[in-house]
Amino acid sequence: MPSRYPVVVFAPNGGATFVVHLSATDVSRALPTPMPETHDGHLAADWRWGGHQIDQQGRVVHFTFVNRRSNEAWTADVAFPQ
Repeated sequence: MPSRYPVVVFAPNGGATFVVHLSATDVSRALPTPMPETHDGHLAADWRWGGHQIDQQGRVVHFTFVNRRSNEAWTADVAFPQ
């Protein structure tokens, strides 16, 4: 089965870093995953992953996290190099 691009691949350490794969050969360097609140380098328990979108032309990843208690949404954009 062929791979689908673009894709974000997270580090195994709770998503502290990620890389963006635009193709098999176009891969970003390791980038920090933005997080609203951390605990021991991982996303704090009050927050959950809300998803992400990749803007391939703008070379930006839009991240969303949601607070489990208040339902507050927290967003951040991370640019990845050309």
